[in-house]
Amino acid sequence: MLGNLSSSIEENQNKIFIISILFLFFVFAYYYANNLNALGFYEMMNVAFDFDQSVFVKAIDGSYLSDITAVEAIWIKHPFVYLYSYFSAFLQFIGFTRFDSVAIVCILSVTTSLFLMWKTFLLITKNPLVSLLLLILLASTSSIVSIAVVFDSYSLLSTWTALAIYLFCRDFYQNKQTPAFILAFIYVMLSGITIYMLLLVFLVELSKGVNNTKNRKVEFKSECKRLLGLAVLSLLYGTIILIITYPEQFFILLTSPIDYLRAVLWAIIRPGEAASMFEVLYILFANGLLAPQPSLVPIPGGFSMLDLRSLQYSILEMSALFFIYLTFVIGLLSKNRIVFMPFLIFVILSFVFHIEYHDRGSLFLYASHFTFPIFVCLALGLKQIQSKATKIVTSVVIAVVIAITCWSSLNVLSYLNRHIEALI
Repeated sequence: MLGNLSSSIEENQNKIFIISILFLFFVFAYYYANNLNALGFYEMMNVAFDFDQSVFVKAIDGSYLSDITAVEAIWIKHPFVYLYSYFSAFLQFIGFTRFDSVAIVCILSVTTSLFLMWKTFLLITKNPLVSLLLLILLASTSSIVSIAVVFDSYSLLSTWTALAIYLFCRDFYQNKQTPAFILAFIYVMLSGITIYMLLLVFLVELSKGVNNTKNRKVEFKSECKRLLGLAVLSLLYGTIILIITYPEQFFILLTSPIDYLRAVLWAIIRPGEAASMFEVLYILFANGLLAPQPSLVPIPGGFSMLDLRSLQYSILEMSALFFIYLTFVIGLLSKNRIVFMPFLIFVILSFVFHIEYHDRGSLFLYASHFTFPIFVCLALGLKQIQSKATKIVTSVVIAVVIAITCWSSLNVLSYLNRHIEALI
C-alpha cells in the first residue's frame, strides 16, 4: 500500500514538472511572438520559411469571416482552420487583443501536442527520465519552435497529429481502444485542418486493422465492420462541419464535384523550383530537427524571406544529427518496430510527394509533418537501451544534443529578430 502511495506521489510530481516545462515553453513562445508582432512581422506573408503567417493570423482572428472563401489556400487545403476563429472570438470577448487571441490559440495547440507526445514517449519507453529528455529535445527542434512562433495551419495541426499518434500507440501497447465516435471526430479535424493528413489516417487505421486481425485474432469481418462504421461516422462529422462552415461551397461540391476537384488539385499540385532528392532529404530530415545557419533570399515584391535550405552545420551539430539518426535506426530494428510502420510509410510517401510539391524550394514549411513520426522511432530506439551504465551515458548525450538544438533554434530566432527590417 505504501509502495503504491509512493508511486502515485512520484507520478504526480513528474506531471507537475512536465506541466512546468510546458508552461515555460508557452511563455517563451508567447514572449517571442509578441516581440515579432511589435516589429510588424505578422503583417507580411512568406517572410519566414515560406509560412503564410499574415493570412492565417487573419483567418483565426475572424478577419475573413465575412468572406471565408477569400483565401483559396485556406478553404480548399485547410478548410477547418476557420473553426478556431470562434475560440479567438471568445478570447477577444473577454478582453484579449486580436493578435493575443491568435497567439494563445496557436501556441496552446503546439504546447498541447508536446504534452501528448510526452504521454506517447511514456507508453513506448516506460521510462520517465527518457520521456522527459525526449520531450525537451522535441520542444527544441527547429520545426516545433517555428510553428510555435510563426503561426500557420501546422500550428493548429500539431495537436490533432500528436493525439492520433498517442491513441494509436495506446491501442498498440495497452489495448485501449478509443470509441469510434471520438476517433472519427479526431480524424475529421486532423484531415480538415490539412487535407493531406488523410494519408496518415488511412495508414494508421490500416495498420491497426492488420494488427487486430493478425495478432489479436479479431475476425476479418468484424474488423471490416469497425472500419466501415468509423468511415461512416467520419463522413457524417465532416459533412456536418462543412455545411456549417461552408454552406454555399458545400452546395457547389454537390452540384459540380468535378469543378471542385479541379480547384483542389490546382491548389495542391503546384510544383515550385526543381529540387534534388538530396536537397529534399536534408531539408526535411535534418533542417527540421536542427536549424542550419539561416540566410535571406529574395522573393517577388522586393522582399526577402528567412530561409533554412542550407546544410551549414558545425562538426558538433553534425554529431548531434548522427546521434539522432543512429537512435532512429536502432528503433527501426527494434522488436516493436511494427508500431512505427504506418508512420514510416507516411514519412516515405511524404518524402516522395514533396520532391514534386513545394513552392520556391522552401521545403522547411513541411518539416513539422515529419518531426512527430521521427520521434516515435527515437523512443523505440531508446527503449532498447537496457544496461544502467549505457542509460546514464545516453542521458548525458541527449542532454548535450538538447543544448545543441536549443542553441540552433535560438540562433534562428535571433537572426530573424536582427534582420526583421530587411524581411518586411
